[in-house]
Amino acid sequence: MGEARAGAVRGQNARYGLVVACYGASDPAFVEGWAVPLMWEARDALTVARGVSADDLACRIAFTSPGVRTALAARGVAVADVAGALDDLARAGVCEVAVASAHLVAGGSYRALADAASWAEARGCAVRVAAPLLADADDAICLARALTDRYPAEPGRAVVLVGHGAAGAAQLSYAALQAYLAAQGRADVLVGTLRGRPGAEEVMAELAALGCRRVLLAPLMLVTGVHAARDIGGTGAGSWCVRLAAAGYEVTVAPEGLAELPAVRELAVRHVLAAVSQPAEDAADVRPQLPPRHAAGDAVAGFGVSPGARSEGAARPPRFPLFVSLAGARCLVAGFGAVGERRARALARFGAEVLVVDPRGAASVGAEADAPHVNDAAGDVGLAAKASHASRVAGGAPHEPAAACDEGDAPSRLVLPASGGGRIVVAARAYREGDEEGCALVVAATSDRAVNRHIGARCRERGIPVSVADAPEEGTFFFPALCEGERLVAGIVSRDGAHADHALVARAARDVRSILP
Repeated sequence: MGEARAGAVRGQNARYGLVVACYGASDPAFVEGWAVPLMWEARDALTVARGVSADDLACRIAFTSPGVRTALAARGVAVADVAGALDDLARAGVCEVAVASAHLVAGGSYRALADAASWAEARGCAVRVAAPLLADADDAICLARALTDRYPAEPGRAVVLVGHGAAGAAQLSYAALQAYLAAQGRADVLVGTLRGRPGAEEVMAELAALGCRRVLLAPLMLVTGVHAARDIGGTGAGSWCVRLAAAGYEVTVAPEGLAELPAVRELAVRHVLAAVSQPAEDAADVRPQLPPRHAAGDAVAGFGVSPGARSEGAARPPRFPLFVSLAGARCLVAGFGAVGERRARALARFGAEVLVVDPRGAASVGAEADAPHVNDAAGDVGLAAKASHASRVAGGAPHEPAAACDEGDAPSRLVLPASGGGRIVVAARAYREGDEEGCALVVAATSDRAVNRHIGARCRERGIPVSVADAPEEGTFFFPALCEGERLVAGIVSRDGAHADHALVARAARDVRSILP
């Protein structure tokens, strides 16, 4: 890729932006051979549609798969996620961005685009997200025709197309494709998915009805990555290839993905043009607001496009899950809004002595507070006396969080008993430097971005584990979605802690809680 083109990608002083969003692949050939050409094609179409020059349009490539970004980062190759690419454009002064989607259906990876777009719009950047490749009947017809041309009918052979799959209504996209393949007289072409429906059992039942003994397995995916290598054509007992062979079929695995089809790139370009041509009121989505990010990745540095040093926003290795004892440990939570209260109560359930600092004090506590004891300005007994009394009743020695118990806080403290042997002490004041000293861990959850950043920096300097609620990348640990059973405890976070994965984490946590003993 020449320097002239690399400069065009940057779009110096550009007003408009383009992000090509793909699931991703660790093979550089995918980027150079498909993603970059798609970017140029979409850029050229958008410049005509906008009536602007190529220099007015800044372009980026982003991968939505945390696993792919992590694998590339381990090789020194930085590829941004969608939020990072949008952040990069917003920082450059771009005010309107089109996101071209190379996702087949509206599954979890595609929904993350909408979340990232919401965050960018909060920073004043208008974002139009194109539909997935298989969004309506016209798309299904177009792809069905391209697939029938790619895999012509052969006597005694069936073609089985296997996609990633999706949950909910997104599964209907696969059903629509199957219907239009049948409408073109290709009953020998069957569609299956790795998760969702139709699954392997349903497809094998259809194969039995066809009476074919030869099967061509082909990935219904953009690229033949790990899922194609392991779950479709792999040698493990659960792969489609092994299962079909065990059922007596002669199986051949196609080596290429959908990226080889010109029709797929045409669909992506058509959809991004449709997105930018919609009236603003028709294009608006209801999307969750996301907090600001503070680091952005380069577009495709390392692949020859937009060369540059690896940035803070580049993919990093996932966090290691570690379970520690908090029994009697001092912890600090700065801020007692909804997030701070949830986290303080969670820490106390695991036996921690939690100091909460919040200028609102008692007024910040939710209605579900457990029988709070408030020290009012008239001079109720101090915290030390309360702790001493409670400890004598329980037969133990009094102890207090050191930072919580200076006498200057006494008129405005609130003590919340908690299950699990822990305790929450709420001090009606702002965070003070030094509150974190001696703490086992710290949570920064105030409504002030500067305060949270400052707390995170002080804790990192002192080696104190810290979670920064509104900027996870500034923390040294992620606060997980807790799944607590009578005998087992689990914690769930996304691989890179992205806000865009919040819904995915919540769904996974619900599923895990439902099976914990």
